[in-house]
Amino acid sequence: MASRICATNGNRSRCLKARQLKISVDGKCRGRGRIGIPARRACGQIGPMHGGPDVRRDRSGLSRVGHLEYEGDSRSNQWKISDHLSLAVTDRIQQIRRKPMRNAIPLAVLVGVLGIPFSNAVHAATLNVDRNDGGCNDVVGTPYCTIQAAIDDAVPSMHQVSVAPGTYNEIIDLLGKAITVRSSGGPSVTTIDATGVADPGDGLPVVRCDSGEGPDTVLDGFTITGGTGQTILGSESQGGGMYNNGSSPTVMNCVFSANMADTNGGGMFNASSAPTVTNCTFSGNMAQRGGGMFNFFEGSPTVTNCIVWSNAGGEIVEASGAVTTVTYSDVQGGWSGAGGNNIDVDPQFADADLRLSPGSPCIDAGDNTAVPAGITTDLDGNARFVDDGATPDTGNGSCPVVDMGAFEFPSFVDTDGDGVEDGCDPCP
Repeated sequence: MASRICATNGNRSRCLKARQLKISVDGKCRGRGRIGIPARRACGQIGPMHGGPDVRRDRSGLSRVGHLEYEGDSRSNQWKISDHLSLAVTDRIQQIRRKPMRNAIPLAVLVGVLGIPFSNAVHAATLNVDRNDGGCNDVVGTPYCTIQAAIDDAVPSMHQVSVAPGTYNEIIDLLGKAITVRSSGGPSVTTIDATGVADPGDGLPVVRCDSGEGPDTVLDGFTITGGTGQTILGSESQGGGMYNNGSSPTVMNCVFSANMADTNGGGMFNASSAPTVTNCTFSGNMAQRGGGMFNFFEGSPTVTNCIVWSNAGGEIVEASGAVTTVTYSDVQGGWSGAGGNNIDVDPQFADADLRLSPGSPCIDAGDNTAVPAGITTDLDGNARFVDDGATPDTGNGSCPVVDMGAFEFPSFVDTDGDGVEDGCDPCP
């Protein structure tokens, strides 16, 4: 008998029928199966429903708001959940009901496994990772012990992965998913370290994006270290810290340090790829070519507000038609390619975490317009836009101007207490 998901709208009850339910393995339907299986393992179709109630809570207790509405020809009995989804509370929200409970499928399952857009969501549901939590479990999650287990379970455009401080001794593959993987504490306390990880057979880049990842695949706020790269030709390797092939992820607020590759791209390797790299620091990586970054085969990365300094084998190297656009960045030896407003001056790192010292030329030297909307702090928890009154603004934007690199120099001073820092205040 078909399972139903029912919701109330005022005094009326509406129901969805779940038909052709199948077991899902790695996101693909592998055969028919029972309905009462975990959410992330189900896939199928939904049957007809007349009208459109609002619903709120899935089986895991995560609050969601969605307007269920008809789409298509009324004779086709084809329905979908619309993309009008958010976490905003309205007076039309009702509690979801299921009949019978043992056969129910959470709303989140239908949204995720049927590929229905969640692009209008205010917030995605969060999968938490905390290796230091004694109750962490990669099988049932909440929290997960490893980042990869959370990525495996994440539903594109519905989930984000939040990683607690700690050193995660693993390598990760973003699997082509439109998800955000973000540290909660920043790169100074959250590290992905491939040192000592067993080679799965194709090498050890710390982060891998070779499944068509786009800009909605986001890596934010990690130190990436210990990588030795994707194996090619049996023994040579490339892309120690991050290996991008045919992908264009967004990478921000990250530190790439102490990674290596036998051939190309100690910190990052990009082949036919166009990643957007913002407020990152590449230092202490090594390769024969492109110790910091190697861009290959018509790749077109964009590098903004970054520090690329003291990498063995060249800072940024292009080959085979790649065009790298570098702006408002500090590149050792300078940058003569596409872009502009770059500097070639010692960034004056203050510590091993690659924060900036007072007087660093990278302070107030970035481009405000390159910082993604909604980013107001660096991942040390300091304001992302801070003016240092002792340093002239050489970057782009109105005061305060963002710094280059993964960490903002913390120098907020507000003498008169009006909430405007002295460097930007006409009446301090």
